[in-house]
Amino acid sequence: MVCYHEDDSKNFGVRYVLSGNVEEVNELFGRSYEISPEDFNTAESENGSRLIDFPGNFERANAIEQTMQRVWQENVQTALGRAILTAERDVAPFELDGGVCWAKIHTFNVGQGDTIVVEFPGNVVWLVDARLRGDVRVFFENWMNENFGDDVVVDKLIVSHMHYDHIMSVPYVVKRFNVSEVLVPNSLHHKTASACRVLSTAGEKLRVVEDVVLCRFGEVEALIIPTISVRCVADAIRGSRDPNDHALVLVVRSSGAVAFLAGDVRGDYCFDILRNNSIGRLIDFYKVSHHGSSTGYDNGLYTNYSFGFSMISCGRTNRYGHPHRLILNSLPSNHQVTYNMPREYDTFNFI
Repeated sequence: MVCYHEDDSKNFGVRYVLSGNVEEVNELFGRSYEISPEDFNTAESENGSRLIDFPGNFERANAIEQTMQRVWQENVQTALGRAILTAERDVAPFELDGGVCWAKIHTFNVGQGDTIVVEFPGNVVWLVDARLRGDVRVFFENWMNENFGDDVVVDKLIVSHMHYDHIMSVPYVVKRFNVSEVLVPNSLHHKTASACRVLSTAGEKLRVVEDVVLCRFGEVEALIIPTISVRCVADAIRGSRDPNDHALVLVVRSSGAVAFLAGDVRGDYCFDILRNNSIGRLIDFYKVSHHGSSTGYDNGLYTNYSFGFSMISCGRTNRYGHPHRLILNSLPSNHQVTYNMPREYDTFNFI
């Protein structure tokens, strides 16, 4: 919700950029800082951001800022002491017509944002990010119930980073489904109201990932990799205030295939992450970084790695120009932009 503020006493005092809605702001801050619909002075953008002005009211703005700092510190410091559940299970693969597979990656057309379900044998369900609005939320809930039952357990909800188009529906998912763990990067910046609400809602399920988490299910393994676990990347992002840099990526691999879900991480950092974790040169499924933005391009990445099927998640009318022509020209023809999907979701069966 609150993304940042600017001080300009001449023009408007303190301006906040809000991603979310009035109810969410008031739920976090309490009625003492109640915000009314009249405070919003612009139309909602595609990712839910609005501007809100507190003309000259620095006391109110500072109180909100302090609230965010307190909520953030309390939740993160407590979560740092919690162990992250790992798994090593002897399970049989999924049986398909003509063969078997060791994981299924379900991608959803959610507009400008990410929502990805990774399904492993043994009824293990992971969710990477959550952007679910309106009809998409209804469809997603029905799809989860139809595929996994009303009592579905989401073993891990992985938050790739703290931008609103990736976390807006995390509180809903935690409240609606049986979520075992909520995994977040240890981002010291971007202490937004929406990020604080994610931490507060997760409660004791919150885990802060600072090193690689490895889980195995039969012949497939999943690696949750924080950017700070790769030394050269950690050195490069030490002073960065960009949440895209302080992130988690997911690698799923078996003897026959590799999948890479890159969040919004820069292309050169993706290259460093892959080579430092000994990931093979063929990526069979690539969730293209940063919605196909030019920041996801790196010559080392696209020269040294080959991509089988690539998925770009972005909204049809997004104002950022995603996907960038540079990315489209670098990917093989076998790629999919979510807004061109023939239905609301698509599934990649992991060999």
